[in-house]
Amino acid sequence: MKFGRAFILLQLMCVTILYCKGCPPKARRVVEKCVFIVSTGRSGSSALQDALNQLPAVHIRGENGGIIPQLHGLHNHITAFSFPPSAHPPDSIKMYLKNIENGARPSWYNGFAPDAADRAVQSAFSELYEIPGYTVGFKEIRYALKYPVIKMFKHRDPYSIRAIQHTYDMNVSTYRALSDQLGFLKKLCTTPKIIINMRRNVTATHQSNFWRKADISVLASMTDMFLNYAASHPETMLVYFEDMFNPVTNQTLADTLKRFLQVDESSAMTFARVGPG
Repeated sequence: MKFGRAFILLQLMCVTILYCKGCPPKARRVVEKCVFIVSTGRSGSSALQDALNQLPAVHIRGENGGIIPQLHGLHNHITAFSFPPSAHPPDSIKMYLKNIENGARPSWYNGFAPDAADRAVQSAFSELYEIPGYTVGFKEIRYALKYPVIKMFKHRDPYSIRAIQHTYDMNVSTYRALSDQLGFLKKLCTTPKIIINMRRNVTATHQSNFWRKADISVLASMTDMFLNYAASHPETMLVYFEDMFNPVTNQTLADTLKRFLQVDESSAMTFARVGPG
């Protein structure tokens, strides 16, 4: 299925949550535990994904080609049409009538509840990723630096590209954009964790086909942002490519990851099954 069509299905799911006032009530679905591998790319993220999937009750999917950035855009859009928290719980009908009495036009009236955007995207994430009793998530290398975002999505349909450009303003501080994206990821479940994956040797990453045409300063900026983010967010762990494939350090790293994810430390785990390719 093309990603544009997949996103339309996500939109329909969220619209049902927002508008279906007469539907029978059902329990709010929120994934309990999630973990996201945030990587520069060409830094062993696939091997790290496979290593985590060797652990009990952990299921990490691969790159999603832009579904999450588009869902983030939808969240921002819903928020723009929501009542402020001070109006909670809003009576949508009374608020509408009051606005009309005060001379407002109804053309752009929506009046969603203040938490409607969070509920919509949490339900969508649950539908896509939830496995009861499991820590779930994905790995991704698409973040808000102009070069990799546009380069990596050039083969996608125009709808996806427009949605990504709309969601991530390329003119804002890149660290601010990264913080905004990772902050959105942490809305998707009750107990979120982020694993930042990169190389210490930025030059080695830059020599890959994926990064070779970009100025190395772009990659250096991304790694600096990742380091700054990890230093100020305790629910984040740094995993370096070099430690994954160094026989002196990889077992210590594996044990640290198990503690970070709160799984049985006796569980077998190796980075070598996929390898550094």
